Amino acid sequence: MPNAALGLPAFVYSPKLDRAAQTHACDNARRHSISHEGSDGGRLVNRLHRVAYNYRAASENTGRGFANGTRAVQWWMNSPGHKKNMLMRQTRDVGVGIAMSSAPDSRLHWILVMGAEK
Repeated sequence: MPNAALGLPAFVYSPKLDRAAQTHACDNARRHSISHEGSDGGRLVNRLHRVAYNYRAASENTGRGFANGTRAVQWWMNSPGHKKNMLMRQTRDVGVGIAMSSAPDSRLHWILVMGAEK
């Protein structure tokens, strides 16, 4: 993560955010989607409630087709909205989800969730 280079504290791994991200990555991969909305109509807020993450700030980046995490972060950093999510000063925790969609698409689906609990 680029936070340290920009004078921001490093993110801290959160098992709760990791579960929320992984569940959504698997859902998106099943649907060959990069949506922020799950197949059940749920959004990030719903996913955070499901994993008992009592958030005061949170954001989510989605992506598909990146060969590795470095490529995903590079792409997100070159996208103003995604970059803004990653550099939110209010967030400290992070979780990542990665899942492969089925053939013929067979692409990696990436979810990055950042947050801060109350």
